[in-house]
Amino acid sequence: MSGAAGLSAARRRRAGGAGTVTTQSQNQVQQQQVTQTRGRITVQSILENHELRLREIEPRLRTLIDSDESVGGVSGLQVDQSVLDSVSSNSTTVAELTSSIAKLQASIGDIQATVLRLTNKVAELASTGVQAADVAAEVASDDNSSVQAVTGDNVDVTESAETVAASSGDVGETSEE
Repeated sequence: MSGAAGLSAARRRRAGGAGTVTTQSQNQVQQQQVTQTRGRITVQSILENHELRLREIEPRLRTLIDSDESVGGVSGLQVDQSVLDSVSSNSTTVAELTSSIAKLQASIGDIQATVLRLTNKVAELASTGVQAADVAAEVASDDNSSVQAVTGDNVDVTESAETVAASSGDVGETSEE
């Protein structure tokens, strides 16, 4: 076969016996298939896929909302209520602890003031030349109702702020003299 005869035979095989009009339509179909296989994604196809997914998700969402179920069979309202209860109990606990801390800080301040006052009183009595036994008796008689023994197991502060303020005034006067 000559070159021209071979080309014409190849055309006939491709065309399948149809005319030139069929060849053009087949070429168009082949081009469409090629563009689809190459992976060209058009904006239209993206939007269509998105719409299909939304149509699948929306009914599931509606059934979950209607049945009021969430993960584990616990309703969303119960979970929200338990969270709110937990937050309110935590804030109550924090308020109680804050007031306890304030009371403890006030007690520490009272104890520090008492220790300072007693230290100054002992120093004052020691400077006046009183014997050690007399110093202990003098301090005990001066503060018998306001100072109690403090141990590691029992901490009790009975001294009031007025007593501390009055004794602080006494301490200031003794240091000036």
